Amino acid sequence: MEAKSEEQKIEELMPRISLWVIVAATALGLVGSIVIDSRVPSFNKVLIAAAFLFVAVADLFIARFVNLPGQTRAASPRTNLITIGYAQSMFPAILAVVGGIVVGEWWLPLIFSALGIAGWLMVRDYLGPPPARTTSAH
Repeated sequence: MEAKSEEQKIEELMPRISLWVIVAATALGLVGSIVIDSRVPSFNKVLIAAAFLFVAVADLFIARFVNLPGQTRAASPRTNLITIGYAQSMFPAILAVVGGIVVGEWWLPLIFSALGIAGWLMVRDYLGPPPARTTSAH
């Protein structure tokens, strides 16, 4: 049985971890939006939701068009690309929890989770399939 390298472990675990974080944050945001009554005035809810949505979309664009290509041009190791890409795809999950609790609308965490999953798919598409592993017989 072949022992997995640190890079292989990161490549296998990071996509799963980021997807689970997005799903868990969505659930937490939904529960928080229903259970916690923050009493934010209606107009402020719109401003907060719009600001959070802008930040989430901007983060995904920065990840796709600035960070990942910049890391690729700098010839960073694939593990750096994986870690940075999937970490940035989890950022909307933070906004799902905070936005769900502060704004108090159940649909807001669902929108942020959709953005997070879109970011996750974008990173997966950008990275492509893992490179072929070469095994050496000793």
